[in-house]
Amino acid sequence: MIRRRRGFLLILVIALLPGILFLAYVMNRSLAQETVTAQQELARSRAFYLAEAGLELGFRALAAENFRAATLAPDGYHLADSELREIGLAGRIQSRFPLSFDKHSGYYYWVSDPTVPQSSMNGSRVPESFRFAIFFPDETHFVVRSEGTFAHLTAAQELRGTLKPVTDFAVFDAGDLSDFVLDVDQAVKGSVHANGDLFLRPGQKTLTIDGSLEAGGRLVRFRDAWQRPDAGGTVKIGDQVMSGKSQSASGKGQAFDSFHPKFAAEADKRFGGAVKDGAPQLYPPDPSAFEKGGFYARQAGLSLDPEQTTEGVSSASFYNPAEEHEVKCLDLDLGKLSLPENGLVYSPVPVRLRSAHKLSAPLTVVAPTIYTLGSFNKDKPVPAALIARDRVYHLSSQFAELKETSKAPAKAKEAGNALEIHALVVDGVPTVDELKFVGSYNGQKAPQVKANVRANSQDFLEDLRNLKVVRRGTVAHFQGARMADFKNSDLDQGKAAWVMQTFANYHKLDYGYDAAFAENPPPFVPKVASRDHWFDLGVRQTGYNYKGRKR
Repeated sequence: MIRRRRGFLLILVIALLPGILFLAYVMNRSLAQETVTAQQELARSRAFYLAEAGLELGFRALAAENFRAATLAPDGYHLADSELREIGLAGRIQSRFPLSFDKHSGYYYWVSDPTVPQSSMNGSRVPESFRFAIFFPDETHFVVRSEGTFAHLTAAQELRGTLKPVTDFAVFDAGDLSDFVLDVDQAVKGSVHANGDLFLRPGQKTLTIDGSLEAGGRLVRFRDAWQRPDAGGTVKIGDQVMSGKSQSASGKGQAFDSFHPKFAAEADKRFGGAVKDGAPQLYPPDPSAFEKGGFYARQAGLSLDPEQTTEGVSSASFYNPAEEHEVKCLDLDLGKLSLPENGLVYSPVPVRLRSAHKLSAPLTVVAPTIYTLGSFNKDKPVPAALIARDRVYHLSSQFAELKETSKAPAKAKEAGNALEIHALVVDGVPTVDELKFVGSYNGQKAPQVKANVRANSQDFLEDLRNLKVVRRGTVAHFQGARMADFKNSDLDQGKAAWVMQTFANYHKLDYGYDAAFAENPPPFVPKVASRDHWFDLGVRQTGYNYKGRKR
C-alpha cells in the first residue's frame, strides 16, 4: 500500500514538473521584464534630466551674451555667422561643465568621463552627455534646443521665448521693486515691471503713476520691503486712488492691492487693464555679461586700463560716506575723451563721469560702479546708458570730495535747481542694501550699525532738498551684485559694499519714460527675455559620440 502511494506521488510530481518549470519560467521572465522596464524608465528620466540641464545652461549662456549670440541660422539647422557663434562662457559655468563647440553641427556639448564618477550628473559610470544650440527665428524671438544622452537614450527639449529691450520700461526690477516708498512726491510715466513684489508706499506724500504696473509677485500697498507700514500717503494710478490705511485685524490694509479679496476679479475693470500681479518673469542678462572678460568687455570699442591714463582719463580717489570706504576710480572727462565708434566704453574699475551734460554721440558706459558729476546728457539728449554691476551714484556738479570720514556732504547745488539724468541707468544691488535693514528683509543677522540710515536711501550722497531730481529714460535693477561681508572688510572689485549711512534728502523725484530711447536705444542696450513655451520633443533610441554628432 505504501509503495503504491509513493509511486502515485512520484508520477504526480513528474506530471506536474513541466507546469511548475513553466510557471517559474513565466515568473522569471515577468520579473526580468519589469526590471528592464524599470531600468528603461530610469534611463529615460536621466536622459530627460540631462536634456533639461543642457537647456538651462544654454539659456544661461544666451543670457551671458545679452541675448545676442546664436550658434545656428534663423532656420535652426544651418550654422550661424561666425561672429555670432562665439559665446564667452563664464568661468564658473566652464569649471563645472567644460563645454566644447562642434563647428559641424553648431552645438555646444558636454561629455562625462565614465572613469571619474564625480563628473557624472547622475552618479553613474554610464556615458552621459548633453548639447545645446541657440538661434533667433526673427529679431524678437529666441530658441534654445537641447539634447541629453544617457547610455543609448537621447531626450530632446526646446525653449522658445521673446526678447525686448529694457528701455521699453520706465522702471524695471529683476526682484522686488521698492523705489516708490520715499517720503517725497514722485511722478512716474511709463510701464513699470518687477519680477517679485512691487511696493507702493510713498510715506505721507503722493505717488502718481501714468502708465502700467505689473508684478511677478504681488502689488503691496500697506507696507514696503523694509516692513514699514503705510504712513497715509496717496497713490494714484491713472485716475484711481489706491488707499493704504491699515486694518487692525489683518494688518494687510484696505488698499485695493493683491491682498484685497476682490482684486483678482475687479482689478482689470477698475484700473483699465493697467495693473497686474502674477505677471510672467522677465530675465535680464546674466551678471557675468558686465564683468571682466564678459560680453560688454569683449564688445567695447574703448576698454580702459586702470594703470594707464590718456586724454580725458585720469586717476582719482575720494571718500564715499554711504559705504564708508575710500573709492579709487578713473575720472572721465567726456568733453575731452575720444568716444569709440561703436559707442561702448568699458572699465574694470569704478569710473566718475564729468562734463557729461552734453554728449557728442550715443554712449554706453559699463563699470562696476559709476559716479556722475552734475546733470548727465541734459542738453539735446542722445541715446545713452550707464550700466553698473553694483551701483550708479548721481552727484551734483559742486560735489566736494571728502577726505574726512566723519564729515557729511554739503547741500547739493545745480544750475536751474534741477539735477537731470537722461539715460538708461542699470544697477545690480539687492532691493534692501542698507545694512541696518537687512535682517528685516531676508532674515539675515546683521551687526549693529549707525542710526543715520534711511530705508531706501537711494544712490545719492548729498542733501538734495534744494534740487528737483529728474530722470528721463529707464531705471533698471538687475540685482546681480555679489555683496561683501557685513563689515565690508573683504571689499574688492568683485563685490559690492553695503550701505552704512544715509546723507541724502529729497525735494522731488520725477521719473519719466523716454519713448525716443525705445525707438533709438543706446549702444548694446540690455535685453530682457520671457520664457514663453517649453516643448518635450520625446526620447529616442540613439546616441551621440564625444563631439555630439549623430552616430
